[in-house]
Amino acid sequence: MNIFRGMFFLAVIVPALPLSAADWKQQDSGTLAWFHAIQFVNSTVGFAAGSNGTLLVTKDGGRGWSKVTLRNKDTIRDLHFLNESTGFLLFDSPQVRSDKVNSGSYIKATTDGGYTWSEIGFQSRERFRRLLFNDSSMGYLTGEGGVFVRVPTSHTEERRFSLPVRFLMTDGIFLSDRRTVLVGGGGTIVYTDDDGISWKTARFVGTRPETKINAVHFVDGLNGWAAGNAGTIFSTRDAGKTWRKCISGTSLDLLDIRFIDKLSGYAVGENGIVLRTEDSGENWMSEKSGTKHRLERLAVAGKRVLALGFGGTIISTELNN
Repeated sequence: MNIFRGMFFLAVIVPALPLSAADWKQQDSGTLAWFHAIQFVNSTVGFAAGSNGTLLVTKDGGRGWSKVTLRNKDTIRDLHFLNESTGFLLFDSPQVRSDKVNSGSYIKATTDGGYTWSEIGFQSRERFRRLLFNDSSMGYLTGEGGVFVRVPTSHTEERRFSLPVRFLMTDGIFLSDRRTVLVGGGGTIVYTDDDGISWKTARFVGTRPETKINAVHFVDGLNGWAAGNAGTIFSTRDAGKTWRKCISGTSLDLLDIRFIDKLSGYAVGENGIVLRTEDSGENWMSEKSGTKHRLERLAVAGKRVLALGFGGTIISTELNN
């Protein structure tokens, strides 16, 4: 009986995923903010943002971070910098502001690296999740109710796009001036080939997912991956028209995915999970992240990969040559 009990105990503690010995290190963020966004404009300069109006900047690839002082304390849901000077922040106010036509979401822009900010007004009443920019430096918003909106500027007017779904749209990417891929709730992946005039629903090989898809990333105009709740990972080789399920080996929610090239990629999510693949997503290994905090976003800075999330958590690892 003792032998059988010992054998059963060993079976329980064996992990479902193969473990990789990658060395993820905690970075000192100097805050306990819940991070929702990170972006690098080059291999050394990057920005991170999150709750309580927290905005950080790094000049050394994420090894050290300093705080950019903002006047408000609303949550920064997303950010995008065109260069070290010009950037945009998507704020999510906890309530609709009575002095504005738009909803609790609003955008502020800077042209001096964050010293001063001005607000960009728009008419939409939905709350927004992501702030996306195409190669022509035109901004777009994804959000509640299947909404996709072009941000108004001095050169362009606000434009709303009619999507074939009404789910929360969580992420998207521009593959060309005319081709865009968006993902969201209910296993939604839609794309356009005519600059948003018409939208098509992507085809799935096998069963269509029902769980929310949280992130999408492409390494070129054809090869891409999407990640979502319940360990969902899909890959495409035809610019988002057709998607095939990958076996992630986890049932935890995955919140972001990013590939370095066609073979090497990472996914992060709940409970500090970090997954890595070296074969285009066919097989995934679990890496010891050193945290149990929710990891929301990934970024690449030169030869370093960074992930960040709840509790001021920022971790990084060095890429192999």
